[in-house]
Amino acid sequence: MNEIEVVEKLLSDAVENSDAETQYALGYCYKGGITVKYNPDEAIKCFRKAAEKGNIDAQINLGMCYLYGDCVEFDQKKGLYWLKKAADQGESEALYKMGHYFTDDIPDYFEDDSVHEKAKRTRRKGIKYCRQAAEKGNAAAQEFMGICYLNGTLVPKNDEEAARWFSKSAENDCPYSQYILGNMYCEGTGVDKDESKATYWLKQAAKNGNEEAKEKLREMRREFFDKLILKPR
Repeated sequence: MNEIEVVEKLLSDAVENSDAETQYALGYCYKGGITVKYNPDEAIKCFRKAAEKGNIDAQINLGMCYLYGDCVEFDQKKGLYWLKKAADQGESEALYKMGHYFTDDIPDYFEDDSVHEKAKRTRRKGIKYCRQAAEKGNAAAQEFMGICYLNGTLVPKNDEEAARWFSKSAENDCPYSQYILGNMYCEGTGVDKDESKATYWLKQAAKNGNEEAKEKLREMRREFFDKLILKPR
């Protein structure tokens, strides 16, 4: 055997005989073409073997591959099956991905009322999963719930609930949530107006790279100096 054949034999043996963590890592490499040639079939094979052994990351990745037809033919039933496997182990990321899948890109209006009702049921299922993920501390799900309540999307508009979820996500170091929460304290939306808290969260967001927060802080500084200049002496 030449060198390439030897490497392929070693990888094949690893896929069949390794522990779940190694099988997941190999699947990840095959899926991304990392250090090995991109191979969707091997990626799915590795993910499935690791998933069957209970590896949560493999279950999530396998589920997402099926749901979005990535590396494998689309199969919603199998996709949700594997995400639910991970969710049943208490993995909030799986719950959030299930929720986001059910709420993503669903139109607001349908000509057929029966389709409209089905879409509404699907959305309710999605928001339920997202809420469960948020309650388990998933920062992305907490931010998602904050956005939903702030905009009145998928749930009735509720600024206080929006602020509550953005606060949780901001505490989990999500820059966008920190920026939105800072703005809410600036404007008194869903919370009592508080300039010091507004500045704190905007600075946290800016520190984490949020450009909108940086611009908001510059705007606040300009307003502060304008007031000083215009203040009667």
